[in-house]
Amino acid sequence: MSLKERLKVNGDILISLHVNSEPINNGGKINGIEMYTSTLTESIKSTKVNALSKYLFAGMQNLNGININSELKSNNLFLLRESKIPGLIIQLGYLTNKSDLKFITNEAKQDELAEAIVNGIELYKNKSSVDQKIELNETKLGSSFKLYDQDIPFINRKTVNSNTDKKNENIKVSVKNKTIANITTSEIGVAKLYFLINEKIYTEAEAMKFTPAFIAQLSDINGVGNLKNMYDLPNIDKSINNFVIWFGKEPKLADYAFKDKAISQKYNDKTIEGKIIGFTYADNKEMSSFLVKTTNGETVKANVEAKFANQTATMIAKDDNVSIKIYNANYWKDNEYPVLTNYKISKGGKLLYDRWPKVEFKNSLEIKSNDNTNLAENGSSQYVVNRPKEIPNSYAYNLLKDLKANNDSLRMNTVFDNTIILVGNVKMNVDGYSITAKIINGDKYSNLIKVHLATVTTPEGSILSADEFEFDVKTKLFTVTKMKGFYANDK
Repeated sequence: MSLKERLKVNGDILISLHVNSEPINNGGKINGIEMYTSTLTESIKSTKVNALSKYLFAGMQNLNGININSELKSNNLFLLRESKIPGLIIQLGYLTNKSDLKFITNEAKQDELAEAIVNGIELYKNKSSVDQKIELNETKLGSSFKLYDQDIPFINRKTVNSNTDKKNENIKVSVKNKTIANITTSEIGVAKLYFLINEKIYTEAEAMKFTPAFIAQLSDINGVGNLKNMYDLPNIDKSINNFVIWFGKEPKLADYAFKDKAISQKYNDKTIEGKIIGFTYADNKEMSSFLVKTTNGETVKANVEAKFANQTATMIAKDDNVSIKIYNANYWKDNEYPVLTNYKISKGGKLLYDRWPKVEFKNSLEIKSNDNTNLAENGSSQYVVNRPKEIPNSYAYNLLKDLKANNDSLRMNTVFDNTIILVGNVKMNVDGYSITAKIINGDKYSNLIKVHLATVTTPEGSILSADEFEFDVKTKLFTVTKMKGFYANDK
């Protein structure tokens, strides 16, 4: 059939199936399923195309063996441009890519792909009355409404490679070009999303049908958490894998989060005075925490990270009087006392250490799970409520981002667009402090960088070598976390 003949066929939607290719001298690197629409216009037809593509992508999310490039692309193609009904072209993989070719020519995979497309069509067809009402309201807005306030999908599920052979799933929810929820799980398809908007609950399938107008008016005050430890929604399974993304009014806290919030409000940003009354130890007999009886008779438990256990044991003893500035206190399940995770401790007016200095909340949630059973069991700092305020990149992050390689061995990696890792023969100078290292990493929300297998030379000529230390690029203070070498010049 000619292109014009194809346009004469009646229907509710137009889907044109193709296979793709790239020039053979490119090496066959490009791969994956792609979806195309005509250049977007401010019309209900284009709104339906966006919805259709989301349902089709949703229908394909469990396909294994081929990448799904789940970003709708646009092109000025005759078939899509001239179609009177919502239309899409689906490129079902690249014949010039060995992995795609293997998938495309496998009859069992062809059946899976066909079923995925049909499932997507059925998702599109089975609109709820709520969604139809939303779409009707958009129609009333008229042509002055800007179709899309953002260039990325509202919900985007993506398969990502882990450090093992197993694939992870990354789920991002974005509003007005800002990621407000970023969830990574170790199994594909286990996470279920629910949306609480103006105290009404929507499933993920319903949220996939939200129109651009509806998304654009969502509140800037929002948050996310799972339904086992963080929030309690009626008639929804309280699973570690069920998440609620809420807008406007925060939902009822679950029992765990309620207790955690009460402890955080009571102790965070407070300074306590007290006496050390005991210690707890890990299986390797290293200190894991110490107990402090405060001057007003309360007992708190200060957590000690494993890498600081030996160092802490040399600094404090039972019956020592200490002062603790608390940055972060939490409720931990099955713990008798409030747990301090971020704090600064002093003894006799002398600062012993300032561990995990407090940083501003991130603008979006990142939840990571390796075993898919225990997301954020140890404190509500994993759950973040968004603030409308923007948080700039830290000085440390920008410093690492702009660092130039002294030779070709330097490699730069970014993780979730928040963390930079430099690997190789790294050399940098910060206001007279010269640092050489094999690995340096830092993130957007702290001026603290972690330096591995490194040597630092101070402006005065003092030299420190260590397997690992933390260095604040603003204050120029550093903490050795894994000793190796020595201080020269008696410094």
